[in-house]
Amino acid sequence: MALCMVAAWTPDPKGIAALSSGAVAHFAAFAYLSTALFRAHFNTTGETGARALAVALWMFAFGVVIEVVQMLFVSGRSGELVDLAVDAAGIVAGCAIYLIFCRARAPAAA
Repeated sequence: MALCMVAAWTPDPKGIAALSSGAVAHFAAFAYLSTALFRAHFNTTGETGARALAVALWMFAFGVVIEVVQMLFVSGRSGELVDLAVDAAGIVAGCAIYLIFCRARAPAAA
């Protein structure tokens, strides 16, 4: 998450962000971070839908913070609604990947 924040808040980023399109970087970062958040903090028994919603809301809030900081405080960068939409798609993909993985690992019902 810290690497994403550094990349997002660096004026005219070079390196990782420059190697791919912004949309690919946003999608991949938010898919990975959503999966990691699910695994680290929501890997408990309980309602899967509620846990997925909690991950999605936290990650979407993180995306909003990134875009607002870019818009207000980072020279050469701007907050974009398109980036936020791509973030949301990555969040959905990350949650879906984790849920599919959990179902594949779940013991069969007797």
